[in-house]
Amino acid sequence: MANKTVVLYQYIKIGGKWTYRKAPTRRLPRLPEGAYYLSWYEGTRKRFENVGPDPDVATVAFNKKSAELKFIATGGEVKQADVQPAEEERGTRKRVTAAIKEYRRFAVTGRANPDTVWRKRALRRITIAWGS
Repeated sequence: MANKTVVLYQYIKIGGKWTYRKAPTRRLPRLPEGAYYLSWYEGTRKRFENVGPDPDVATVAFNKKSAELKFIATGGEVKQADVQPAEEERGTRKRVTAAIKEYRRFAVTGRANPDTVWRKRALRRITIAWGS
């Protein structure tokens, strides 16, 4: 049988030491230091997820994870969100290192992309011709 249990913990400082404590079942206090954590089992492995210091966010995350595990236990399948960029975005994206190299080349040499230089010169010629 699949595990359907989720436990909400507080990670708080007690007597100068950080420790996990089960969160109260009624009102959850806002934690100025520390955070709330969800705990559940996937097979034999215990999992933890930090849900932050806000009690409202912790309650929503607890209810969501609890419903997710119950759904999985009844034979359902939960699909994860796709984090890959869309097909049309893949060609237009740059790596950060490439953008930094391009910026440094322009900042150090003062030379822009040749296409940009050509466009600026063409615009300057048109502006001078039109203004005189």
